[in-house]
Amino acid sequence: MKNANLGMLALSLVTIAACGGAQVKPQSLEKVKTVAVVNFRMQDQMTTGGTGGRGGGIGGIGGTISAVRDLSAMASGEAQARHRAQVEALYDTVVDKLAGAGFTAPKRGEIAGNPKFVEIYTKLPHIPASDSDPGAFMVYGGRFDLRNPTSRAQLLDSLGVDAVADVQVTTQVGKTGGASIGGFGALKRYPQAVVNVTIYDRNEPGAIWTDYRISGNTASDGLQETMGVKDTKDPTPLYVETTASAMDKALSRLQHARQAPPK
Repeated sequence: MKNANLGMLALSLVTIAACGGAQVKPQSLEKVKTVAVVNFRMQDQMTTGGTGGRGGGIGGIGGTISAVRDLSAMASGEAQARHRAQVEALYDTVVDKLAGAGFTAPKRGEIAGNPKFVEIYTKLPHIPASDSDPGAFMVYGGRFDLRNPTSRAQLLDSLGVDAVADVQVTTQVGKTGGASIGGFGALKRYPQAVVNVTIYDRNEPGAIWTDYRISGNTASDGLQETMGVKDTKDPTPLYVETTASAMDKALSRLQHARQAPPK
């Protein structure tokens, strides 16, 4: 009897398969056909560095020019609009990759246009008026407590899906080219996305798929800084490129974890 109990305990402990950091509950995940990404965060760590406007000379002047541009963009609302466009592009990339892997994943417009979802979103505490647009649910970070079974069930019911997801994309410098000494010269910084993915279903108390720090390939092009002046090129296509690569790796790791023998 004791051995039988130990056997049952061992069986319960191997419901999670691991591969390269991916934690998966295969039996639960196999039942998931539809998944909605309701929590989404983008953290942009792509910085031009350099003198950053400190000190004199060419580098200081270049940094000042960049700082003036940044302040002007913030004052005009351009920076906020640009950030939202970047977040929406990355969100769409993640959803498209999930769909390509066999999941049915509603688009952000479908989620934001769902009256039941809107009702839940507008009742969330601590949302300032500027963030109250349901269409911007993916812009302002993780609003929903997906670890709370009650909150999770409300979202699952409102959206009519099998699972909900929390995804974070961090864009960082993957590699640097060129050279700059004392503000003289040119540097090019190539973006690289790092992705965290967590998915919850209705029945499991914890996540059924969790994977962290999945690095995409470094983007094929970079952002130039010349004499301390930042590149004005829109980095969004580069962010999308490397995020797509990170999601491909995440989904590949998921597939390997699904197929891995229990440990």
